[in-house]
Amino acid sequence: MPLILFESLMRITNGLITLVCFPLLYKLYQKTTRRFFLYWGLGFLLYGVNIMLRVIAPEIIVSRLTLFIFFLTTSGFIFIVTGIGELINKTRIILSATLILPTILLIQYVFGGDWQYFIWFIVLSPYVFIVISLVSINLIYHYDLKMLIVGWFSVLILNVAYAFEMMNPGFVDLLSAVAKILIYWGMTQPNFVFIVDDLNSFMLGGVATEYHELMKGQFTLVNLQNTTKEKEIAWIKDRINSNSRKGIRTIMISYYELISPDDIFIHEDSDDIYFVRVQLGSHRIGKVFEAKVMTIKDDLSQLNLLFSDIMKASTEAQVSSELILYSLSTIIHTHGWKRLYSLMTAMIPLIKNSSVNLTGFYHPKSHETPAEILKFETLADNVIQQ
Repeated sequence: MPLILFESLMRITNGLITLVCFPLLYKLYQKTTRRFFLYWGLGFLLYGVNIMLRVIAPEIIVSRLTLFIFFLTTSGFIFIVTGIGELINKTRIILSATLILPTILLIQYVFGGDWQYFIWFIVLSPYVFIVISLVSINLIYHYDLKMLIVGWFSVLILNVAYAFEMMNPGFVDLLSAVAKILIYWGMTQPNFVFIVDDLNSFMLGGVATEYHELMKGQFTLVNLQNTTKEKEIAWIKDRINSNSRKGIRTIMISYYELISPDDIFIHEDSDDIYFVRVQLGSHRIGKVFEAKVMTIKDDLSQLNLLFSDIMKASTEAQVSSELILYSLSTIIHTHGWKRLYSLMTAMIPLIKNSSVNLTGFYHPKSHETPAEILKFETLADNVIQQ
């Protein structure tokens, strides 16, 4: 097979696989309503068009379409970066960071800069930024992004090899296609999306038997100074039943299995509560049933993201919900009051502008320094004595 034919076939293969990612990711977006998949799908679509354009058009035509190719490449990069921001609810910050260097280099070119260096930047910097962003999210937020990191790092190395003529273009396209398959595979893994898509279905599943208007979010503390475990569980059950009658969705976050799904009699066809286990380390406990119980790592960054996802799902569904946290004292003992207090002071304004109630249990006698828990009591809209 002539070398030029091999290179053309591999480029077509790379382009087609890149284009196919768009309908596949769009289906994931329709299923999960996660905008991440939509943004990355659009990014892959533009990259695929870019690749196919270089297949079907002679070099002289491609040179005349430099600005159009620049637009495709930049737009695709922006969509993918926007998707990365969606993962951690920091879309604007990450997107703004990516626009600084292209703007500087574009100004440099307009005022007489070297076009060749600008092209090098356009070709390579998006992949560098994507890899750095994914690695940072993996380290800070503990997402399982290993396959995505390997895939994008492979694409980066292959583009460097192509830019410096260290590898035949045909093999670059072939291995790039394999890397993109790996990236797509990584996005379809169950532990990739932080909160499973059935949370949205759960929000829409309640049927009220009592009239209840969309409530205004607030922060409530439940003082467990003079109580027993049985009374605490009974209180939670009553709360769940009361919420269910009003169409309020209940999400319970239980630390270290202090309260288990069995304690409150969650069963597979239960539609009254969504249960989140928090466990130490990266160990994942098998789900009691896929749709109503999930497990996350004991990390305040993940807890913050979970809060954000719950408020987002509640707002989009236009339903009231209550987030029960058991227990606030456990988090303080594990992570220290300062870190939790910082998280809560940032989260409470968002809660009060939502239709989500946050109810936290605490054991005042378990704290050696009463001032620690007093700080949280001053944040609360009300304190319930048990």
